[in-house]
Amino acid sequence: NVEKKGGYNLPRGMGYGQPGDGPKGGKEPSYVSSHPHYPLAGHHVAHLTPFWIKEGRQKVSVLGSYMVCASYTFPAASVWRELLKDEKLIPYSFTINTQMNEHSVMMDLILPDGSYLERWDPESMPSSAWPWVGLRQPVVKPLGEAIEAREIIKMIVQKIDPDGSKGMKKSWNFKDGEDYVKQQFAGVKGLDWETFKKDGVFPIYGKL
Repeated sequence: NVEKKGGYNLPRGMGYGQPGDGPKGGKEPSYVSSHPHYPLAGHHVAHLTPFWIKEGRQKVSVLGSYMVCASYTFPAASVWRELLKDEKLIPYSFTINTQMNEHSVMMDLILPDGSYLERWDPESMPSSAWPWVGLRQPVVKPLGEAIEAREIIKMIVQKIDPDGSKGMKKSWNFKDGEDYVKQQFAGVKGLDWETFKKDGVFPIYGKL
C-alpha cells in the first residue's frame, strides 16, 4: 500500500547539500559516532552520550553544543549536569545558543547565536507529496553581540586551519550567511537565487 498508486505516499522533503566536501574524519575511532547500540537509529542516540563518557567509553577534550539544553531537557539531565561539573571528564566546554538556559550557564564559554529572525536558513520539512524548500531570511540585524552560527564556526575554522592544510577552510569559504546558503543551492536546477529570495519558496508548483 505504501508508495503504490492509489495507496499511501510518504511526505517529501527536498534534499540539499552543504558547500564544499568537508574535511576527512578524525584518525581516532569515535564511540559516539559508531556505537553498537540501536544500529537502526537514524541519529546518534544523544541521550546515551553522557553515560558513555562517564563509563570511559568516549574520551572528551572539548565538548561543543549547539542550540541544546541537555542539562534540563534530556532524559539523563542529571547525568549531564554531573558531567559538566567534572573537569576530569569534560575539561572544556562551549555552546552556541540563543538562550541563557540551564545548560548554557554550565559552559566555560557561551557564543551567542542569532535567533531565527536574525539569520539565513533553508527549511524543507517533509510535509506534503510535493517536495519544496523555504528560505528563512533575517528581518532584523542580530542584537547585542549575537553572530550567526555559521560565521562563528567560520572564525573558529580560520583559527584552527589558517592556511587550509587541515582541509577545513575550503568548506567555509563564504562571505556571510546569505552567501553560504546561496552556495548550498548553486547547483539546483531551475533555482534562481534572486527569485528564490523574492518568493521565499522553491519550486512554485502553481495550483495543486
